[in-house]
Amino acid sequence: GAKIRLIFEGESPDILLKEKVQKLIGSESVNIKFHREPLNHFIMSDDKEALITTSKESGLGESPSLWTNNSNLIGVLRTGFESDWIKAEN
Repeated sequence: GAKIRLIFEGESPDILLKEKVQKLIGSESVNIKFHREPLNHFIMSDDKEALITTSKESGLGESPSLWTNNSNLIGVLRTGFESDWIKAEN
């Protein structure tokens, strides 16, 4: 029953990428949008925890990261994500 929202960086929506991710995760549980500008790279779970990359040079699992459960930092990330989500394209 989890709801997953992903924003990818890109000049225009990549339909093939969107279809691959929806097939991998499940199309009913994932919403995907594309943003034209560079984004911060992070994962947030239930507004309780976040994993933030400290470098965009490599993938999320390969770069140094910061884990937090600090509610203030999570609030900042949530606000930024919601703003980017509104600006992103389907």
